[in-house]
Amino acid sequence: MSAARIDGKELLYQDGQVLIVHTATATKGHIQIYPKKDVVSVDELDEGNVQHMMFCANYCSAVLFELLGAHGTNIVLTEGDGLHLDVFERIQDDGIDLQWKPKTIDQGEMTSIGSQIKDKILIGVDEPVSEVKVKEKPPEEITVPEEENYLLKQLDKIP
Repeated sequence: MSAARIDGKELLYQDGQVLIVHTATATKGHIQIYPKKDVVSVDELDEGNVQHMMFCANYCSAVLFELLGAHGTNIVLTEGDGLHLDVFERIQDDGIDLQWKPKTIDQGEMTSIGSQIKDKILIGVDEPVSEVKVKEKPPEEITVPEEENYLLKQLDKIP
């Protein structure tokens, strides 16, 4: 993790896997979580590092709920120049718009693209699906000799 990446940001926490900084650029509780390894894609991290980053993001969300009275949080994974997680606190009617405007394409092009995708998705094609028949056996009756039955023995005990 390069020190240049956290210039101008307040370091909140660090351990062997992550750095957590407060940036306050998008909202007053905007937190960024960086892996210690310099990577540009989540595919470059092992499962343990990704899990730890998500745990930290969840923990930061809980802190924002309690400290700032947030109504919700957004956790955004940013890849590219440097992989990091952004955690934003959200308050009702805060004016932050994370929606994107979908592109419109004509119906013919959409059908063509859909067909191409369908042709490439081969989930379960090579493996025939077969029904598994389960034979049910009647439950076996278990008999316990009377002298070994703890349920009956407890009735003989004097309180």
